[in-house]
Amino acid sequence: MKSTLMVTPSQCLKLRFNKSVCDLCLKACAHRAIDISDTLRVDRKLCKECMLCAAVCPTFALEVDLEKFYTLLSRLKRVESPVLGCFKSEVKAHERTFCLGFLSEELLIALSVFLDKELVLNLTLCKDCENSFIVENLKNFKEKVEKKLGEELLKVKLVEEKEELNFEEVNYDRRKFISEFAWYTKEVAREVNETLNEDERKIPFYEKHLPVKREVLNQVVTYLASKEGNVELIDAIFKNYYFDAKVNDRCNLCFACVGGCPSGALSENEIEEIDFGDPTGESFSDELLFNSSLCSGCRLCESFCRMKAISVSQGYSGKNPFKAICINKNKVLSEGY
Repeated sequence: MKSTLMVTPSQCLKLRFNKSVCDLCLKACAHRAIDISDTLRVDRKLCKECMLCAAVCPTFALEVDLEKFYTLLSRLKRVESPVLGCFKSEVKAHERTFCLGFLSEELLIALSVFLDKELVLNLTLCKDCENSFIVENLKNFKEKVEKKLGEELLKVKLVEEKEELNFEEVNYDRRKFISEFAWYTKEVAREVNETLNEDERKIPFYEKHLPVKREVLNQVVTYLASKEGNVELIDAIFKNYYFDAKVNDRCNLCFACVGGCPSGALSENEIEEIDFGDPTGESFSDELLFNSSLCSGCRLCESFCRMKAISVSQGYSGKNPFKAICINKNKVLSEGY
């Protein structure tokens, strides 16, 4: 069976800059399946697919499939009192997915906001599983979200005891069953095709990719902004999950941070200077741009900068993180939302 964990070595902070101290995946992996000594490797024989590395990785290096998450979300939305479980056949659930260890704080927020009803996570068989430790991690993530955004937001219930599980099968009429079965066979066919691909994605270092949890959280903010009465919640999300970047007067616009940034949060702006003696003009870069919606807070730019000129801090202080800011001139360059 093909692994559901997607690995992209070129996005690993340690491989992008060997002095990076990031080792979150190593600390999360209870099965010692990950190695980042010379490249990012996952030993598929040791890996038990707990998916915690994907939950904690700040970049696109270790990920779950975004399309599968959105598909799962849309299918849970159809159920009045949805129960989510893992792929184990004995688990009672309306929808099943890979090990629930992949549910980071951001994904828990997305499930609560987009479903807008209580979601039960069926953890009743976790205590006998080799990945039983994911329960404590889920509790920890849940508590952190509740502390940051308030208990009323998170509509996710963790159920560990079978007698506490309130599960009712959904009865499908014939037409709906055919529709669901057609969707399932399409998914199976797609996964069979995916098995032809290599486990590791060969993405070059210069390509920029946004982590799934950041992309999903951006969708949450955009959705909340389209509704009235969510200003305080959006501000709390900005405060706890978005970032600001600043540069001091030591910045010499070498743009090394732009090359090092794995997600594209930092970029350079080319300005065309017109020389009347040369009507073709001349393009040069004198503006360092920062887009908070693309920043995962990995702080690789801080390590990368030889001048120690750039700093990243938790908490977005502006009104719209989707606007590009020229941080060496402190001006807004593009609109968001």
